[in-house]
Amino acid sequence: MKIDLNKTNGSSPPTDNITIEDEVLTLEEVGQILKLTKSQVYSLTRTRGQQRAQYPFPVFTIHSKAKRVRRSDLMRWVAQLAIAGGQS
Repeated sequence: MKIDLNKTNGSSPPTDNITIEDEVLTLEEVGQILKLTKSQVYSLTRTRGQQRAQYPFPVFTIHSKAKRVRRSDLMRWVAQLAIAGGQS
């Protein structure tokens, strides 16, 4: 892949092909989307809750203090919950 240095600082690939579904969100941004408080979103990421959940929250960790969620994974997770909620 040839990197156009006019579009990047040379250390990261160009972002021209990234779609909104590929966007990586902070937990605060997730909270805004889901209309939840920061602490409610953080509770969704707890390991114990993830292990017990039928539909685990789609979070990944960049390092110990940076958790992120891909927008497409979040929307898929919400859809699964909506379908499961409609069946009960």
